[in-house]
Amino acid sequence: LWIGCSLGIGFILLMLEDKFYDWFSYILYLGMMILLAITPFLAEDINGSYSWLKFGPVSLQPAEFAKFATALAMARFMDTNKLDLSNWSSLLKSAAIFMFPLLLIICQKETGTAIVFLAFFLVLFREGMSGNILLIGFCMVLFFILGIKYSDVTFTNQLFSVGLWLVLSLIQIITTILVWIYSKEGRITAL
Repeated sequence: LWIGCSLGIGFILLMLEDKFYDWFSYILYLGMMILLAITPFLAEDINGSYSWLKFGPVSLQPAEFAKFATALAMARFMDTNKLDLSNWSSLLKSAAIFMFPLLLIICQKETGTAIVFLAFFLVLFREGMSGNILLIGFCMVLFFILGIKYSDVTFTNQLFSVGLWLVLSLIQIITTILVWIYSKEGRITAL
């Protein structure tokens, strides 16, 4: 039944004119953001999450449809604005398109689904965002995971944890590597 429905819906979506997606991308995005905003108030508690809406025997999670709407809105924004991601204004506007639903989904206590929206950073990187921002994000995740994982493990007779030591060591190593790379490229000049 689900495979048949999916094939039917897929066929309809492929047969629509491409202008249809241009016309309705922002409207669909706005509608999904409104639905995401009201979902915590209408949804029942399911394992601590307020992200499922019930319509009789059918349960739907609006966050799944928000991924599609966000991708359409992001594509429309990038197409119409001749995106220049070296400009902070353009970068912040395009990041806001996918960060807003991410925050609404976190309010539903559905962080697993919210993490998927961070993949849009790869789209921005592909379109010209500085790799430094991607590196900073990766380092923040790595530091957080190491800090939490080893926060309870301490060295013998020491006041700080192994997690803190790992994070500080990685910061020093990464900083040293970046300074070395920038100096080799001639970006750092002698005063």
